[in-house]
Amino acid sequence: MYWLYNQADAIVYPTEFAKKLFPDINAKLKTEVISNGVDVRRFRKQEAGEFIKKYGLDRTNKHILYVGRFHPEKSIDTLIMATPLIVQKYPKAHVILVGFGHQEEAMKKLAIKIGAQKNITFCGKVSDEDLVLAYNVADIFVLPSLAELEGMVVLEAMACATPLLIADAKDSASTYFVNGNGYLFEAKNQQDLADKALKLLSDGKLLTEMSKKSLETSLKYDINYSADKLLDLYYSLL
Repeated sequence: MYWLYNQADAIVYPTEFAKKLFPDINAKLKTEVISNGVDVRRFRKQEAGEFIKKYGLDRTNKHILYVGRFHPEKSIDTLIMATPLIVQKYPKAHVILVGFGHQEEAMKKLAIKIGAQKNITFCGKVSDEDLVLAYNVADIFVLPSLAELEGMVVLEAMACATPLLIADAKDSASTYFVNGNGYLFEAKNQQDLADKALKLLSDGKLLTEMSKKSLETSLKYDINYSADKLLDLYYSLL
């Protein structure tokens, strides 16, 4: 990878966090920080009744959503282990897990082992249309991941006006998206995740305020801005 990077005329990083990982290369080459961006015309606030019906969800519940791969670095077990702690104090909470990977079956077994299977819906891989609806069903978006160079799912969640709960992991750039629109929780700490989730779920006014802030923040990451910056970079190289 180091050899490959050194053949380039320029390197694009999705975040300042990612850029800091390669100081030696950055000193030699032209670099730009350009977000992957989010299509705010596609990811937007909308009615999600079809998703609720399709996956047998209860409209009266408060839904906590995870979207991503089922791989170890995503730390999905932290969210699953936090579920009983949340439901114990807020019985109408329900977790939705969207995605797939080699840990999927292990996570299902973990949910059964701790008696949380009734409070968790595993959706597996969903269509592009259902993905947007999943964000709209969610009252909170949780990313327990230990490593992220940006976090596309966080951008998508914000564009759908969803408050955030992000693991405060040293190798995650997603922590920088949390600014008045959610909370950070200690990575791998299910109790802290549960406490922060309960703080949001128990305060409707706070949820509404953070929802508005997420939507407002997402507009800064409109994919059209990113496209314009990439065009400028290409023209500068030509």
